[in-house]
Amino acid sequence: MRLQNQRIEFCDFLRAVSVTIVVFAHYIVGFSTLSNFLYNPNNVKDFYSFLWLVDWVDGAYGVAIFFLISGFLIPISLKKYGTFKFLVARFFRLVPTYSLCLICVILVSLIFGTLEYSHAIIINYLANITLFRDIIGGTIIDSVIWTLEMEAKFYFYLALVYFITKGRLVYCVLISLIFLLIPLLLSVNSIPNKYMAIFSYMFIGVSIHLICFEKKKQIIFFGFSLL
Repeated sequence: MRLQNQRIEFCDFLRAVSVTIVVFAHYIVGFSTLSNFLYNPNNVKDFYSFLWLVDWVDGAYGVAIFFLISGFLIPISLKKYGTFKFLVARFFRLVPTYSLCLICVILVSLIFGTLEYSHAIIINYLANITLFRDIIGGTIIDSVIWTLEMEAKFYFYLALVYFITKGRLVYCVLISLIFLLIPLLLSVNSIPNKYMAIFSYMFIGVSIHLICFEKKKQIIFFGFSLL
């Protein structure tokens, strides 16, 4: 138990690192590039010397860390609650807060004129709060939510495979590896393949969890992690 708590605390530290990277990338690199404030890659004279780090900082690094952490921690919740209770717990953890935040985004967008009111807003809102908007149809309201949508799909996918395999995480990873490799080997560009490519980061986290806590087939899962 002590080892597990230490690892969770370490995950909290990694979350802090990833949050810093994402915030830095969005509000310093992204915003400043658009507004020509502080960081302007087209005008080196306006580029402050102490901001040289922004030239390589990419928010994708922070997102990848988040996905890895999710893959590492989700098996703990699945083992603790089981498939159904896990999905219910995740629903009430994500959807209510997300629904309220999305209403705030819509209201602010309407106030500042970046969004015009129409009945389509309500339809898109309902589609967005499902977190399966890109599958059921609808326009994304807040573009940064794509990561949360991916997380929700991964929760559902892993819980489903966990239920089918009767809690054998080893088979969860191996089945997912097959789903990932076949489209890549056949050069098939499909929506499921897009999901699996992103899910691969999370399954690296699942693999690390298995290596650390279950000591199963370490060489195989280490090889998958390298993939």
